[in-house]
Amino acid sequence: MIYLIGDSHTIMYRGIDPHEIKPVHFGACTAYSLMTEHSITNSFKNIKKYLLENNIDLSDVLIFGFGEIDCRVLIYYKHKKYDIDLKDMIDIVVYRYLSAIYYLKEKWFGVKVAVHGPIPAVKQRNEYKLEFYADEFTRASINDYFNIKLRYICNKNNIPYFNTYDFLYLKGKDGIIPIESLLPDLVHINSDKVPIKDDFKQWLRECKFLKD
Repeated sequence: MIYLIGDSHTIMYRGIDPHEIKPVHFGACTAYSLMTEHSITNSFKNIKKYLLENNIDLSDVLIFGFGEIDCRVLIYYKHKKYDIDLKDMIDIVVYRYLSAIYYLKEKWFGVKVAVHGPIPAVKQRNEYKLEFYADEFTRASINDYFNIKLRYICNKNNIPYFNTYDFLYLKGKDGIIPIESLLPDLVHINSDKVPIKDDFKQWLRECKFLKD
């Protein structure tokens, strides 16, 4: 079985191929806190529990799909609140994320892992009235750098990487996903209007995770 474990962006793959691909939504989890023992979402505890309950073994594939919330909210917030250089903050998140992936891979005896890159920046404004929230241009820059850094390290370590930036229907000219490709919440991809499911399945075949 192929398990796509991630935040709410996994919902765009619901119904994709239930016999071979299983999207698993773990809530509003961040890449930054993925291996934090007592995070608000308890993502670390919940993921380990899920993997144990589903008897994950070497025949399975774990694809990690976190990072969008970090790019949209967490990175800029911590950058401003704690006066951390923006690129340094992105680097911190990427390394914490990959550390969690490596830990889980080792814990499950070398199970196959891959990464689903975060989607490009979205249109949502500061809906939650956060003290610090970046403008669209800055959020697009954060997403771009995060994606480049994460993809580079994954490629260097032979971790398959699904790059959402490959698809022009997602990355608009300004680096923001066009509004017509989003659901009304302006955060999630409308997979009924764009062929992201087909592109994801094609990538899985190229990785030999999914048979033709």
